[in-house]
Amino acid sequence: MALYVVRHDETELTGCCYGQTDCNAKVPYEQTALRLQAALPQQPAVVVSSPLQRCRKLAETSYNKVPVIIEAAIAEVNFGDWEGQGWNDINRAELDRWAKTPTQFQFPNGESLEQFRMRVEGYYHQLWRKFDKQNVVVFTHAGVIRLWLALAANKSWETMLSCSVPYASVWCFEAATELSKASYQQIIK
Repeated sequence: MALYVVRHDETELTGCCYGQTDCNAKVPYEQTALRLQAALPQQPAVVVSSPLQRCRKLAETSYNKVPVIIEAAIAEVNFGDWEGQGWNDINRAELDRWAKTPTQFQFPNGESLEQFRMRVEGYYHQLWRKFDKQNVVVFTHAGVIRLWLALAANKSWETMLSCSVPYASVWCFEAATELSKASYQQIIK
């Protein structure tokens, strides 16, 4: 199986926390889709997208003749009360607590990162089981991609949290089976 994973392009929001805030991309979707076209399969078995419009609209523009499956499991983390707030407006002690134990943190009135990990990791394994030996394209978010990179490399999630996942980047994961260690490469930076 080849799993092509695309991060959405830069958003209209800057300087704030926007995990599940449903914002548009800053760059026109047609422009980003054209840039990504050479790196993605022309006729994948399936195209899957986060329900958030910055991913969904890019998926629909990139594959306008293929049905796009909308999958809530690959939405970005829900930052709860932090959603839409400027980073400077969030309580400094809370930010420091998150930085100290990032994968064990519970966002106020949002998801815990353990809940996020469970839903995202579960869908990763489901994709490998369901679409074995087929090309799959997924449009999602940096947090999801970092977790999938950790799973593919058989590393702890904490080690991949600082991994750079640029806007509109494409990652290709390949493995013989779901249970084998997947290789991955960034094919558009």
